[in-house]
Amino acid sequence: LPDLAYYPNRDSLSYIPLYGLEGAENFLRTTLRYPGFCTGWSALVKAGLTRDDVEIDTDGLSVSAFFQNAFSAAGLALDNPSLQEQMLYLGWENPALINRGKMPAAIVLQQILEDRWQLSPTDKDMVVMVHEIEYVLAGKKYLTTSQLVVKGEDALHTAMAKTVGLPLGIAARLQIEGKWQLKGLHIPVLPDIYTPVLAALEQEGIQFVESTKAI
Repeated sequence: LPDLAYYPNRDSLSYIPLYGLEGAENFLRTTLRYPGFCTGWSALVKAGLTRDDVEIDTDGLSVSAFFQNAFSAAGLALDNPSLQEQMLYLGWENPALINRGKMPAAIVLQQILEDRWQLSPTDKDMVVMVHEIEYVLAGKKYLTTSQLVVKGEDALHTAMAKTVGLPLGIAARLQIEGKWQLKGLHIPVLPDIYTPVLAALEQEGIQFVESTKAI
């Protein structure tokens, strides 16, 4: 795996009863990103560009001014190469006018991101999931790691499309074929759901690799 950074993903504690981990001393659910992503996003937050309670008049306002005005007002500077690269990519020097009237800063940023983050035909995405469980057995401490890495093929056959769409499609097929007896709406923490779905995903080349070591 490449070097990745992580940040808490909403409320981790609410997942404890879902997984039956009430006895766990520590439980943390996070999102993985390349380290530079966290640096860049932190700067956007500090600049107030993720706020939805502050409106900006975008008529006559360029994309460049949108970013530079906010950074200047917050006393922020592009003080490292990673941040410089990211902001130039987003439009730090883009003279195009936004011209969409008064809008919350977060909506303006969202529209800029949606435009810039579109995949080109040859772009490839990647999905990474890592589960780390530390436990004590017979007086010894162990770490079990289970990790999944799925890489997209192109802008259409993406890793995200595979990891989101295939489980749903497999579940629908199992339901149609009468392979399970569950009724109603369930989240996939039941063995009757995840066991056959994971088996089918493995046939598609999507599987977790597990390892255990003493620590």
